Amino acid sequence: MQTLRIIHLEDHPSDATLVERALKRAGLTCAITVLDNLEALQQALQTNEHDIILSDHQLPGFNSFDVLQVLRENEIQIPIILITSTTSEETAVEVMKAGAWDYVRKDQMQRLPQAIKNTLDRHRTLQERKHFEEELRISHRRMIETMDSLLEGCQIINREWRYVYINQTAAGHAKTTPEQLIGRTMMECFPGIDQTPLFAILRHCMERRTTQQMENEFRFPDGTQGWFELRIHPVPEGLFILSVDITQRKTTETEIRQFNERFKAVLRSTNDALFEWDPLHRTVWWSDSFFRMFGFAPSEKVPPKEMWLQRIHPDDRSEIEEVIEHFEDTKDAGPLEIRFMRIDGTYGTGMLRRFVVRNADGIPQKLIGSLIDISYLKAMEVELRLKDVAISSSISGMILADPGGLITYANGAAARMWGFQDGTEMKGHRLLSLFAGKRVESALRKLQISGDTGEETGIRSDGFLFDVAYAANAITDATGASAGIFISFIDISERKESEKVILGIARELANLIQNANAFIVGIDLQGNVTEWNAITEQATGLSRENAIGRHFLTNFIDADARPGLNDQFEQLLQGRAQGTMELPIRTRDGKRVIALTSSTLRRDPEHSITGVLLVGQDMTELSAYRASLEQQVELRTFELNKALQAEKEMVEMRSRFVSMASHEFRTPLSSIQLDAGFVRKYHQKLTSEEVVSKLQRIEKQVEHMTQLLNDVLMAGRIDSGTLHISPAITGTSFFENLAQEIMDSTRSRHRLNFHLESSHQGIVTDQKLLRNIITNLLSNAVKFSPNATEVVLEIRCETDHISIFVKDYGIGIPSGEIRHLFDSFTRGSNVGEIDGTGLGLSITKKAVDLLKGEIHVNSEPGRGTEFRIRIPLNLEYTGDFQVSEPPMISMIDRVITAHTFG
Repeated sequence: MQTLRIIHLEDHPSDATLVERALKRAGLTCAITVLDNLEALQQALQTNEHDIILSDHQLPGFNSFDVLQVLRENEIQIPIILITSTTSEETAVEVMKAGAWDYVRKDQMQRLPQAIKNTLDRHRTLQERKHFEEELRISHRRMIETMDSLLEGCQIINREWRYVYINQTAAGHAKTTPEQLIGRTMMECFPGIDQTPLFAILRHCMERRTTQQMENEFRFPDGTQGWFELRIHPVPEGLFILSVDITQRKTTETEIRQFNERFKAVLRSTNDALFEWDPLHRTVWWSDSFFRMFGFAPSEKVPPKEMWLQRIHPDDRSEIEEVIEHFEDTKDAGPLEIRFMRIDGTYGTGMLRRFVVRNADGIPQKLIGSLIDISYLKAMEVELRLKDVAISSSISGMILADPGGLITYANGAAARMWGFQDGTEMKGHRLLSLFAGKRVESALRKLQISGDTGEETGIRSDGFLFDVAYAANAITDATGASAGIFISFIDISERKESEKVILGIARELANLIQNANAFIVGIDLQGNVTEWNAITEQATGLSRENAIGRHFLTNFIDADARPGLNDQFEQLLQGRAQGTMELPIRTRDGKRVIALTSSTLRRDPEHSITGVLLVGQDMTELSAYRASLEQQVELRTFELNKALQAEKEMVEMRSRFVSMASHEFRTPLSSIQLDAGFVRKYHQKLTSEEVVSKLQRIEKQVEHMTQLLNDVLMAGRIDSGTLHISPAITGTSFFENLAQEIMDSTRSRHRLNFHLESSHQGIVTDQKLLRNIITNLLSNAVKFSPNATEVVLEIRCETDHISIFVKDYGIGIPSGEIRHLFDSFTRGSNVGEIDGTGLGLSITKKAVDLLKGEIHVNSEPGRGTEFRIRIPLNLEYTGDFQVSEPPMISMIDRVITAHTFG
């Protein structure tokens, strides 16, 4: 039996012995290596000679999860069984999810041998399956690579007509890529293919499972077409299609057929005289053009060789006779120029071309050739020589280039311009290599339609750059097709240098106008703005782009000043000096700028007036100085009166505060003094319960005074802007608890009808401010309804706001006093002996304002008062949120709570 090589991770020798005994009792032959640390495990794993790992879960410094991590990091495929006595089943399950193969408790050690056997069997099966899958994957990859490397197109289409495989060749046939086809149907890739005869054949092969071989012409979506030889074979997946592109063969066949047709048409229509002489069979064939050239009628009998030789010029006849006599020795020589007699007796010039047709053994069989009438070419040669003299002596550079852009001719001026010895040295150069820019390249493209002119930077043969002006024209043949390009050049380097100097001066003048520390406005003869410098932009707020082209007087001058200025401008443009002018210019934001300007006429090179240039300074401050002083005096007087009124109001407020404080603090202080003196004087006679009662009354008065001070401090913090919003998540229970707390603190006999409705269980707002608002309103409702038995509090928390409604049935508020209701230290005239500071509603209003909310009051004396508050919940608070209650872990559609307190 094979010895099992086991690594046992255990730090208790007794447990290691227990495992060893269990394996021996099962008859297993084992070589066990006991380890208790990860370093030793990593060293042992380097040999890779172990069959299985047995591991306790918790060992000194590591656990079974760490062991699994080591195996994964080292990519070691050794199964591991967890052996433990203290680990919970949940932890054991997690370890197995992490990669362990089995789990055995130490008190069930009899199960260990079978667990090891089962694990090794499963591991061996898994390894064999992985090996089989790897071999299958390699085999599939080899098949795909083989199909991908074929020169024939291969494609597999499933029964839903979807491409499941296509090699690069087949995708190339379809003018696309495999990635764009695989996974898509034929109908998706080639719309309308299901209506073609090809698809009918494919459907027949798919349904009948038959093989088909055919030639098919396919039209692609881009309008092109191709020919393919297709072999269609049914396969389990659907159809396997092998395709060979025969477009070239079909095209060649078509071209040969068309060539034969064209050749026949050429023979009928060409002016070239064609002949074929067969000395072996003593036959001669002439084309119709030969008859016309020599003056024979095509219907006549074919003239003998001697007859047409008589039409050859005597000086050229002997050479022709030599060619015919010894045709078998004739090599494929160049053409011959001969003179022939026309029907009218004049001589023309022809170009004779001939060559010998030989059989497979090289024996001469026939002499064929052509005679072309080049008389008109000879006449053109003379004309061209004259033109060449004129072109060669021109001071302008002239270049001819073929349609591909290669230079075929350059005159001497062009050669000198580009630093060549002569024009022949430039032949064969690319036209575009003579230029540094792209304008000529663009011109070449334009020449498909028309000529082009422009300027370009030339590159001499020594690398020197110079400027040229060019005029390009397309050369076309009789059919209108491009035959090349003709370009003439003039060296404009000196002119460009002069232009640079002039442009520099103009740029300096424009820069001077633009950056001058004064208003500068240019106006043309129509009164439209032509100049608008930076100072003018700054003063008016109008950019140069918005001002240029607009009528100056209509768009930029005050309407009341236009009539007089219009007359001045008309006289100025007629050449009459106007001196300085005050221009009331209207700025972009509607303000008025006064500019004191002087004018200068602008003239063209012929000294004709073209406009006027206005130069001036901003006199707005000077002209507005007196008005400004008056406004400042009025403003100062207003501010002093406002400050005096504010001081009066402050004195009155302080007086009310002193009066309130003296009144509100007198009673609790007197009560505290009385109770404290009573306890001090009679403490030995009082019971402990009586002392506690007196102390509680003192504490209550202290709390009352503390609340008064807190109200004053909060009002001061709000007024000074030092109170900031502190948002927190507030649950709905906050409102219930607060309502109960307020009713308990008032010790009132009133009954509170409380209704809470919320679309969610919590909101984000400032809990302290919200508490202050509800406390002030609800406590006031109780306090100012002494004869009533009920008050109402309704709270609705919607998605984007919270609504608070408080109603009492008390004394109400006189209508004339509602507008002062939220002023500090203000109390109603009908409050009587009801105590209060006049700060509660002022603080409430300021708290609502801080929360960006709204508060509305509706009151009727003797009937009661209603307060409605709406506070938004989408405020952009600053700072971190503070959670006042545990956050909700679930949301409900709506919370509705109704209570009656009291």
